[in-house]
Amino acid sequence: MRKQLLAAMLAGSMAVTGVALAQDAQKLAESSGCLKCHTVDKKKKGPAFKTSAAEYKKKGLSGDKAVAAMKEAHEADDLKNLKSDADLKTILGWVLSL
Repeated sequence: MRKQLLAAMLAGSMAVTGVALAQDAQKLAESSGCLKCHTVDKKKKGPAFKTSAAEYKKKGLSGDKAVAAMKEAHEADDLKNLKSDADLKTILGWVLSL
């Protein structure tokens, strides 16, 4: 019984942590200016994040390869508000989770 309770508590805490990380990544995307051209589910100036996520998944892109593809798809000026590749990875992790 204790093991089941501990497992349930751990699963619940992981879910809450996942939600918090997704919210942080979304805030980072907002503060970095990504939402000027993108939305989660509708095309704006750029493709919807869900569309991009589907394309990246289809191509098997994640991690450094996804960061490289993202940089290639954007003008340097579009990414000027991001401090590092770690920021890009954080945003991409959120986008790929959509």
